[in-house]
Amino acid sequence: MGKKDEYRFNLRFDETDEMHRLVVKYLNSCGHNKAKYIVRAFLAYWKMSGNYGISRLCGNRL
Repeated sequence: MGKKDEYRFNLRFDETDEMHRLVVKYLNSCGHNKAKYIVRAFLAYWKMSGNYGISRLCGNRL
């Protein structure tokens, strides 16, 4: 049996990690736009990394 809703996630950040705390503080200030910011962060990271691994998922859409 798969996930009930594949587009819904729960994340737990490490409160002892300073970088995690910084990101949590920012995300909490984003209101309902958290998902948009996270998507953009992933896309930017993949682009900076030379699209390693993402090209097989997205083809030429990036």
